Amino acid sequence: MTGVQTCALPISRGSLMKEPLKKKSLLKKKIYISLIEKRNLRGAAAIHFTVEAEKDEYLNFNLPLKKSIIIPNGLDLQEFKSYEVQLRKIDFREKFGIAADKKIVLFLSRLNWKKGLDTLIPAFAEVIKKEPKAILVLAGGNDEGYKKTVDKFIEKYNLKEKVIFTGMIIGKDKIAAFHDSDIFVLPSYSENFGMAVIEAMYFGLPVVITKGVGISPSILKANAGIVIKKDKTQLIEAILKVLSNSKLSKEIDRKGKQLVETEFSLLKITDRFIKEYNELI
Repeated sequence: MTGVQTCALPISRGSLMKEPLKKKSLLKKKIYISLIEKRNLRGAAAIHFTVEAEKDEYLNFNLPLKKSIIIPNGLDLQEFKSYEVQLRKIDFREKFGIAADKKIVLFLSRLNWKKGLDTLIPAFAEVIKKEPKAILVLAGGNDEGYKKTVDKFIEKYNLKEKVIFTGMIIGKDKIAAFHDSDIFVLPSYSENFGMAVIEAMYFGLPVVITKGVGISPSILKANAGIVIKKDKTQLIEAILKVLSNSKLSKEIDRKGKQLVETEFSLLKITDRFIKEYNELI
């Protein structure tokens, strides 16, 4: 067998999922897949998906599939534990001028249309009416100039004093953001997986995500977060529910971290890949 035939080919992360294709030139995509990509897919001994939903949407395009391998992304827990030791040196709130009594609602992802900011910002405008100490932190790079649209949302809902942009943050600064926040939100239209979600859960941050986020079934099954439709009212209720109920927040924290350690540890994920590749060979 050739090298291509014996490999497990990963699909391009989320690129063949329904929502992203709505925003792209479907005709160009179909031509590329038909002329080039189908040959690679047809020759692969297996296709790797991170979640079941990614596989389902792949099959909707009637693409070749000899065998599917569903293995999620993994988190290097040892690396993250080393960051925890250094957190005393980083004060996320002080760096961005956030008072200690403020409740941080953290959005950590690219500023992109598919991330659901068109729902999050109007929802947050309602959240602060009942939770005036809430602050929305948008931590992510400006993707395809979408920040201009976000700025318009913020102006429309008069939220300039309630929203903080940090730009893209990585490494210890990202961990400090998780550590100092009160809730993590990702109301996406579509996510093939949702890596930032498991990072937030590992650091004991209650998560509110939409059903469009790939790992939402795992979170629902483990009661490790709140999963909603991409709906403004549901998002408002979920955020307020977590911010006003410390007992619930701590319970979600505990189950979220437990889920990451049992299902998404990089060591366990690596073992699964080794097993699958050995079987293919």
